[in-house]
Amino acid sequence: DVSLIDGPKGPQIGAQATADFMSIEGQGTLESGEFSTNLDLQQLHERLSQWVDIPVESMNGALQLNLGWTLAEGQTLAAEGTLDTTPLTVVSTAGGELQEPAWRGSFQAGALLKEGVPHSLTRAKLVLEANTEQLTLDLREPLLLVTPEAPDVALPPAAFTIDLVGDLKKWERRAMMWLAEPPEMSLDGNLNLAVEGRIDLNHVEVFAANWRSQPIGIATPSMSFSEAQMVGSFKGVVDTSQLTRLAIEDLKVQATSFSISARDSASDDSSGSRVGEAVFLVDLGRLMKSVGSTAPPPTQNGVPATQVSAQGRVQGQLTWQVNTQQAGVRLQANADKLAVTSVSAGSNAPETLWAEPTLGLALNGRWVAETGNIDVDSLQMQTDWLTYNGDVSYRGASTSTDAADLTSAVGTQSVVMKGQAVYDCSKLSTKLVPMTGNQFQMQGQQSVPVEVQWTSSVDPTASVLAGLQATARIGWEQDRVAGIELGRADVPIQISQGVLSTATEIPVSGGKLRWDIQSDLTAADLVINQKPMTVLENVEITEEMCQGWLKYVAPLLAETTSVDGRLSLQ
Repeated sequence: DVSLIDGPKGPQIGAQATADFMSIEGQGTLESGEFSTNLDLQQLHERLSQWVDIPVESMNGALQLNLGWTLAEGQTLAAEGTLDTTPLTVVSTAGGELQEPAWRGSFQAGALLKEGVPHSLTRAKLVLEANTEQLTLDLREPLLLVTPEAPDVALPPAAFTIDLVGDLKKWERRAMMWLAEPPEMSLDGNLNLAVEGRIDLNHVEVFAANWRSQPIGIATPSMSFSEAQMVGSFKGVVDTSQLTRLAIEDLKVQATSFSISARDSASDDSSGSRVGEAVFLVDLGRLMKSVGSTAPPPTQNGVPATQVSAQGRVQGQLTWQVNTQQAGVRLQANADKLAVTSVSAGSNAPETLWAEPTLGLALNGRWVAETGNIDVDSLQMQTDWLTYNGDVSYRGASTSTDAADLTSAVGTQSVVMKGQAVYDCSKLSTKLVPMTGNQFQMQGQQSVPVEVQWTSSVDPTASVLAGLQATARIGWEQDRVAGIELGRADVPIQISQGVLSTATEIPVSGGKLRWDIQSDLTAADLVINQKPMTVLENVEITEEMCQGWLKYVAPLLAETTSVDGRLSLQ
């Protein structure tokens, strides 16, 4: 039903229409008017699918739209209205399903017309609300809708803001339902997000963002990450037309287990190079609880395996310079109250495997894009008992047959580590007490070279340790082991193709201690083979030896209160 009346401001049109999928009612003139419609989405989908292919399998729900407009001087259009829905269900042809609550919305917009055609949006705002969710889009400056006739009449990109409050899982579902193969990742948490930027017909710039999520969770088929809270802020430039010109003036992320502050920018020489730096603080205990595996817990013979974790606080600084050919990094970090712990099946109390009151780490290295090679030119580590200085290099799977290549065979990977370690024997003995029961008491300070090379095998059945080569030494000025006084020692240790070997002769309590042993580290069971020889020769027997290991060799000595003599063992 359509009516046309000649009113005081010109022709006035009235319209009313109904169908099984909608009802429409409107009236007004070109200068002002109002319009409303009600849509049955199920009926609408059935009608549309008869004529066109749409990526929707089914829709259920209803929508009501109210719109009013005014036109001033034939060129300034202003419109506002409301949008209300019932609970909605939408199923896409890709297999995704979306269930929406009832939404309430409002919008305002202004446009400048030229020859009856919208030339620019002078302003626009959309607000959508549903239960605890809200989305606000606000265009705060004029946005040109046509290509400018000349550069000097073009408008600058228009400022806009986006405010989002909602459930991350629901927004993820809305974004992924149209994908035939959505990524295997899920999000969880309640998000508050605010974004500022600029927009035109060619690109979008984001120069500020703030967010808070309580909680936040990310899960993939192999791992999960969750935090009770995460707060972040960003200042810089993200330009969709030049993503390589990304600039991070200030990025801050703070969660329960870590915090990061970073900045990064592209160089001005058009080389694609980027430079940046970051400072970080990590609570290892909380981070280990935040990061987990979505796979079933590992077991050994049907019994849950021992779980290893870490504790401590790590803080440091990372700087980088990246271009299309390579990336260079420098890292300095310090750890306090560092500990590696384990919890065995059936036990709730963690057992400390290793602990360091303080640990310092510094490295300087680079990665080459073409080969995947990594060279750490300087690696320094310091604790209260150990100082290490050296270098590390990694060579990726090679297709080269160049004999000078570090990899020993085509298709293999290799790691080479060389350096010098200085350690305090007394402090090392103290750290070994939980494993040795205070039976190993060294004195002195030692400086020893360390050289390790590992090469992977092209044989998938080979042990990982089959390609291990290593040379090192261990020594002390004086030692006491299980009641036996040992003199100065310098013990060589070698590993060749995964086989450990070491041989030495040490002065012991007026006699000598010898060994010449080998062990195949690639074997399923660890076996130590000692060559036939006199291991102990003319060693003085002490009461401590009798109360310790010697009573198992000679039980008659177990309860002795006084002992004198010497021992040889072959």
